[in-house]
Amino acid sequence: ILRPWHLHSLDGRVDLSFVPLTDRQARTSAGPLQSHIHQLVGIYSGRLPGPGTNSLTVHDVLGVAEDHYARW
Repeated sequence: ILRPWHLHSLDGRVDLSFVPLTDRQARTSAGPLQSHIHQLVGIYSGRLPGPGTNSLTVHDVLGVAEDHYARW
């Protein structure tokens, strides 16, 4: 999971690399209340859609990728 990721859209407008630095997981279960969270903090670089047909290039931007399940 701490290997670099490649994220992209089918139309090519999103083309990012994500290099995870840390991995955080937490689980809470209190009867019917549950929360399972998995967060990776890392560095994003690449291209994102901008206004119109333009694109935005990012280099070494700190960010998060997260999977969160909650039942309240």
